[in-house]
Amino acid sequence: MKIPFFAINKKIRFEQLVNIVDFLDSRRKPVKEDDRIEGDYPYYGSTGYIGTINDFIFDEQILLLSEDGGYFRDPIKPISFIVDEKCWVNNHAHVLKIKQKFMGEISFNYLDCILSNYDLEKFLTGSTRDKLTKEDAKEIPIPIIEQKEMKILENKYMSLVNYRNNITKQLESTHDFESSLIYEHIL
Repeated sequence: MKIPFFAINKKIRFEQLVNIVDFLDSRRKPVKEDDRIEGDYPYYGSTGYIGTINDFIFDEQILLLSEDGGYFRDPIKPISFIVDEKCWVNNHAHVLKIKQKFMGEISFNYLDCILSNYDLEKFLTGSTRDKLTKEDAKEIPIPIIEQKEMKILENKYMSLVNYRNNITKQLESTHDFESSLIYEHIL
């Protein structure tokens, strides 16, 4: 279940996302699948990892936030992803970097936790497909909690993310086994 903004304790201080991060969207470059040359670098979009490419445009820790095509209404699938490697990002994900003045106060894990679990419906536009524009994303209020609480939340969240990722891998391998079983007996 995504957390609605109104459910948050009113005593907590909030900062708009634009005050916490720099948007590096101007550095994104879309590459059509047919034009993409596979290589050693990950290629990311709104739902995360898409494939590989032979070059990179980012070489720093960043947070990707779905712009369009993301799982905004899916309570299980994330809409933000931490990337800490040389990579290429297409134009379907916002690229965020924490501003220097917030580096000691807010971590990428905390920001990922907050953005992936808020109900962002009131920030979405689009008639056929949900879209989180840069202007709307800038307005997202981020709760600033005490460092001790933030670290506890981060640790618990990361444990759950790791658990979810392990289960997802197990499901994928079960699906692969099912497919090979069917293939073996039918073909």
